[in-house]
Amino acid sequence: MNPLDVRKVLIIKFFGIGSLVLAEPFFRQTRKLFPNAQIHLLTLNSNRDVMTLIGGVDHVHFVNLGAHIFQAIGAFVGCVVNVFSKRFEVVLDMEFYTRASAVVSLASLAPVRIGYHAQGIYRGSIQSHRVPFNSYWHVSRNFLSLLEPFGYRVGTVPAVPVLDLPQAPLAATQKFVESLNGEAAAGRFIVINVNAGELAFERRWYPDRFAALAAHLSIKYSLPCVFIGSPGERDYVEQVVQGVRAQGGLAHNAAGVLGLPAMAQVCAKSLLVISNDSGPLHVAAATGT
Repeated sequence: MNPLDVRKVLIIKFFGIGSLVLAEPFFRQTRKLFPNAQIHLLTLNSNRDVMTLIGGVDHVHFVNLGAHIFQAIGAFVGCVVNVFSKRFEVVLDMEFYTRASAVVSLASLAPVRIGYHAQGIYRGSIQSHRVPFNSYWHVSRNFLSLLEPFGYRVGTVPAVPVLDLPQAPLAATQKFVESLNGEAAAGRFIVINVNAGELAFERRWYPDRFAALAAHLSIKYSLPCVFIGSPGERDYVEQVVQGVRAQGGLAHNAAGVLGLPAMAQVCAKSLLVISNDSGPLHVAAATGT
């Protein structure tokens, strides 16, 4: 199939704010490869904010899994029916750990269905083109490899994600940065993320060690430490913040206060971001922090 003749492309990437950030070079290249096509993305509702910072996609379809299993099943069935009705010509399945995306890919009945062939995740012959997942490559390069059936060749130059941040400071960003006045000399502060998402608690460093590190940096360099996180992580973050203050450091709990776009702007203004392996790490890196 000639990429110039393709009119409708579906990209499937359900999980991970960080993964979507790392997929930005892939979205950008997909846009170039299919210049005459509408590019659609199917993802979870929890990724709504991050998609405001990522270009290259014309339409984003969000799946809300809800609060319990029956809502999740209903949402998934609705998603499958919706994809079937759209009549996509090309489906690019970016998931490499789950089989659910392969079911959606099959339901599309698209003539070209591209997905990963990875050890331990058997998907049979659902995909028309199976691309090896290279565990020695950065995930951004692996994402780009999904375009190889159309003649694209993944280069050796690292694929660096770039976020489309608002040029002017958001109201939440401005308000928070101004609240640091008096503590942050010349606007200098550091950002710390102690969380690692609900699916990867094992990636969290010990909170007392984060507190000790933050207190040390705050005292030595006279810097306030801004701790970020989601609303559900606020209590956990507060424990670390109190640990920093108990050791004489300056610390602020911004978990749940800053939405993702404002958090990205705050990271971009900071001197340094320290983070577990999670979405905010990749957001901060993509802002050039």
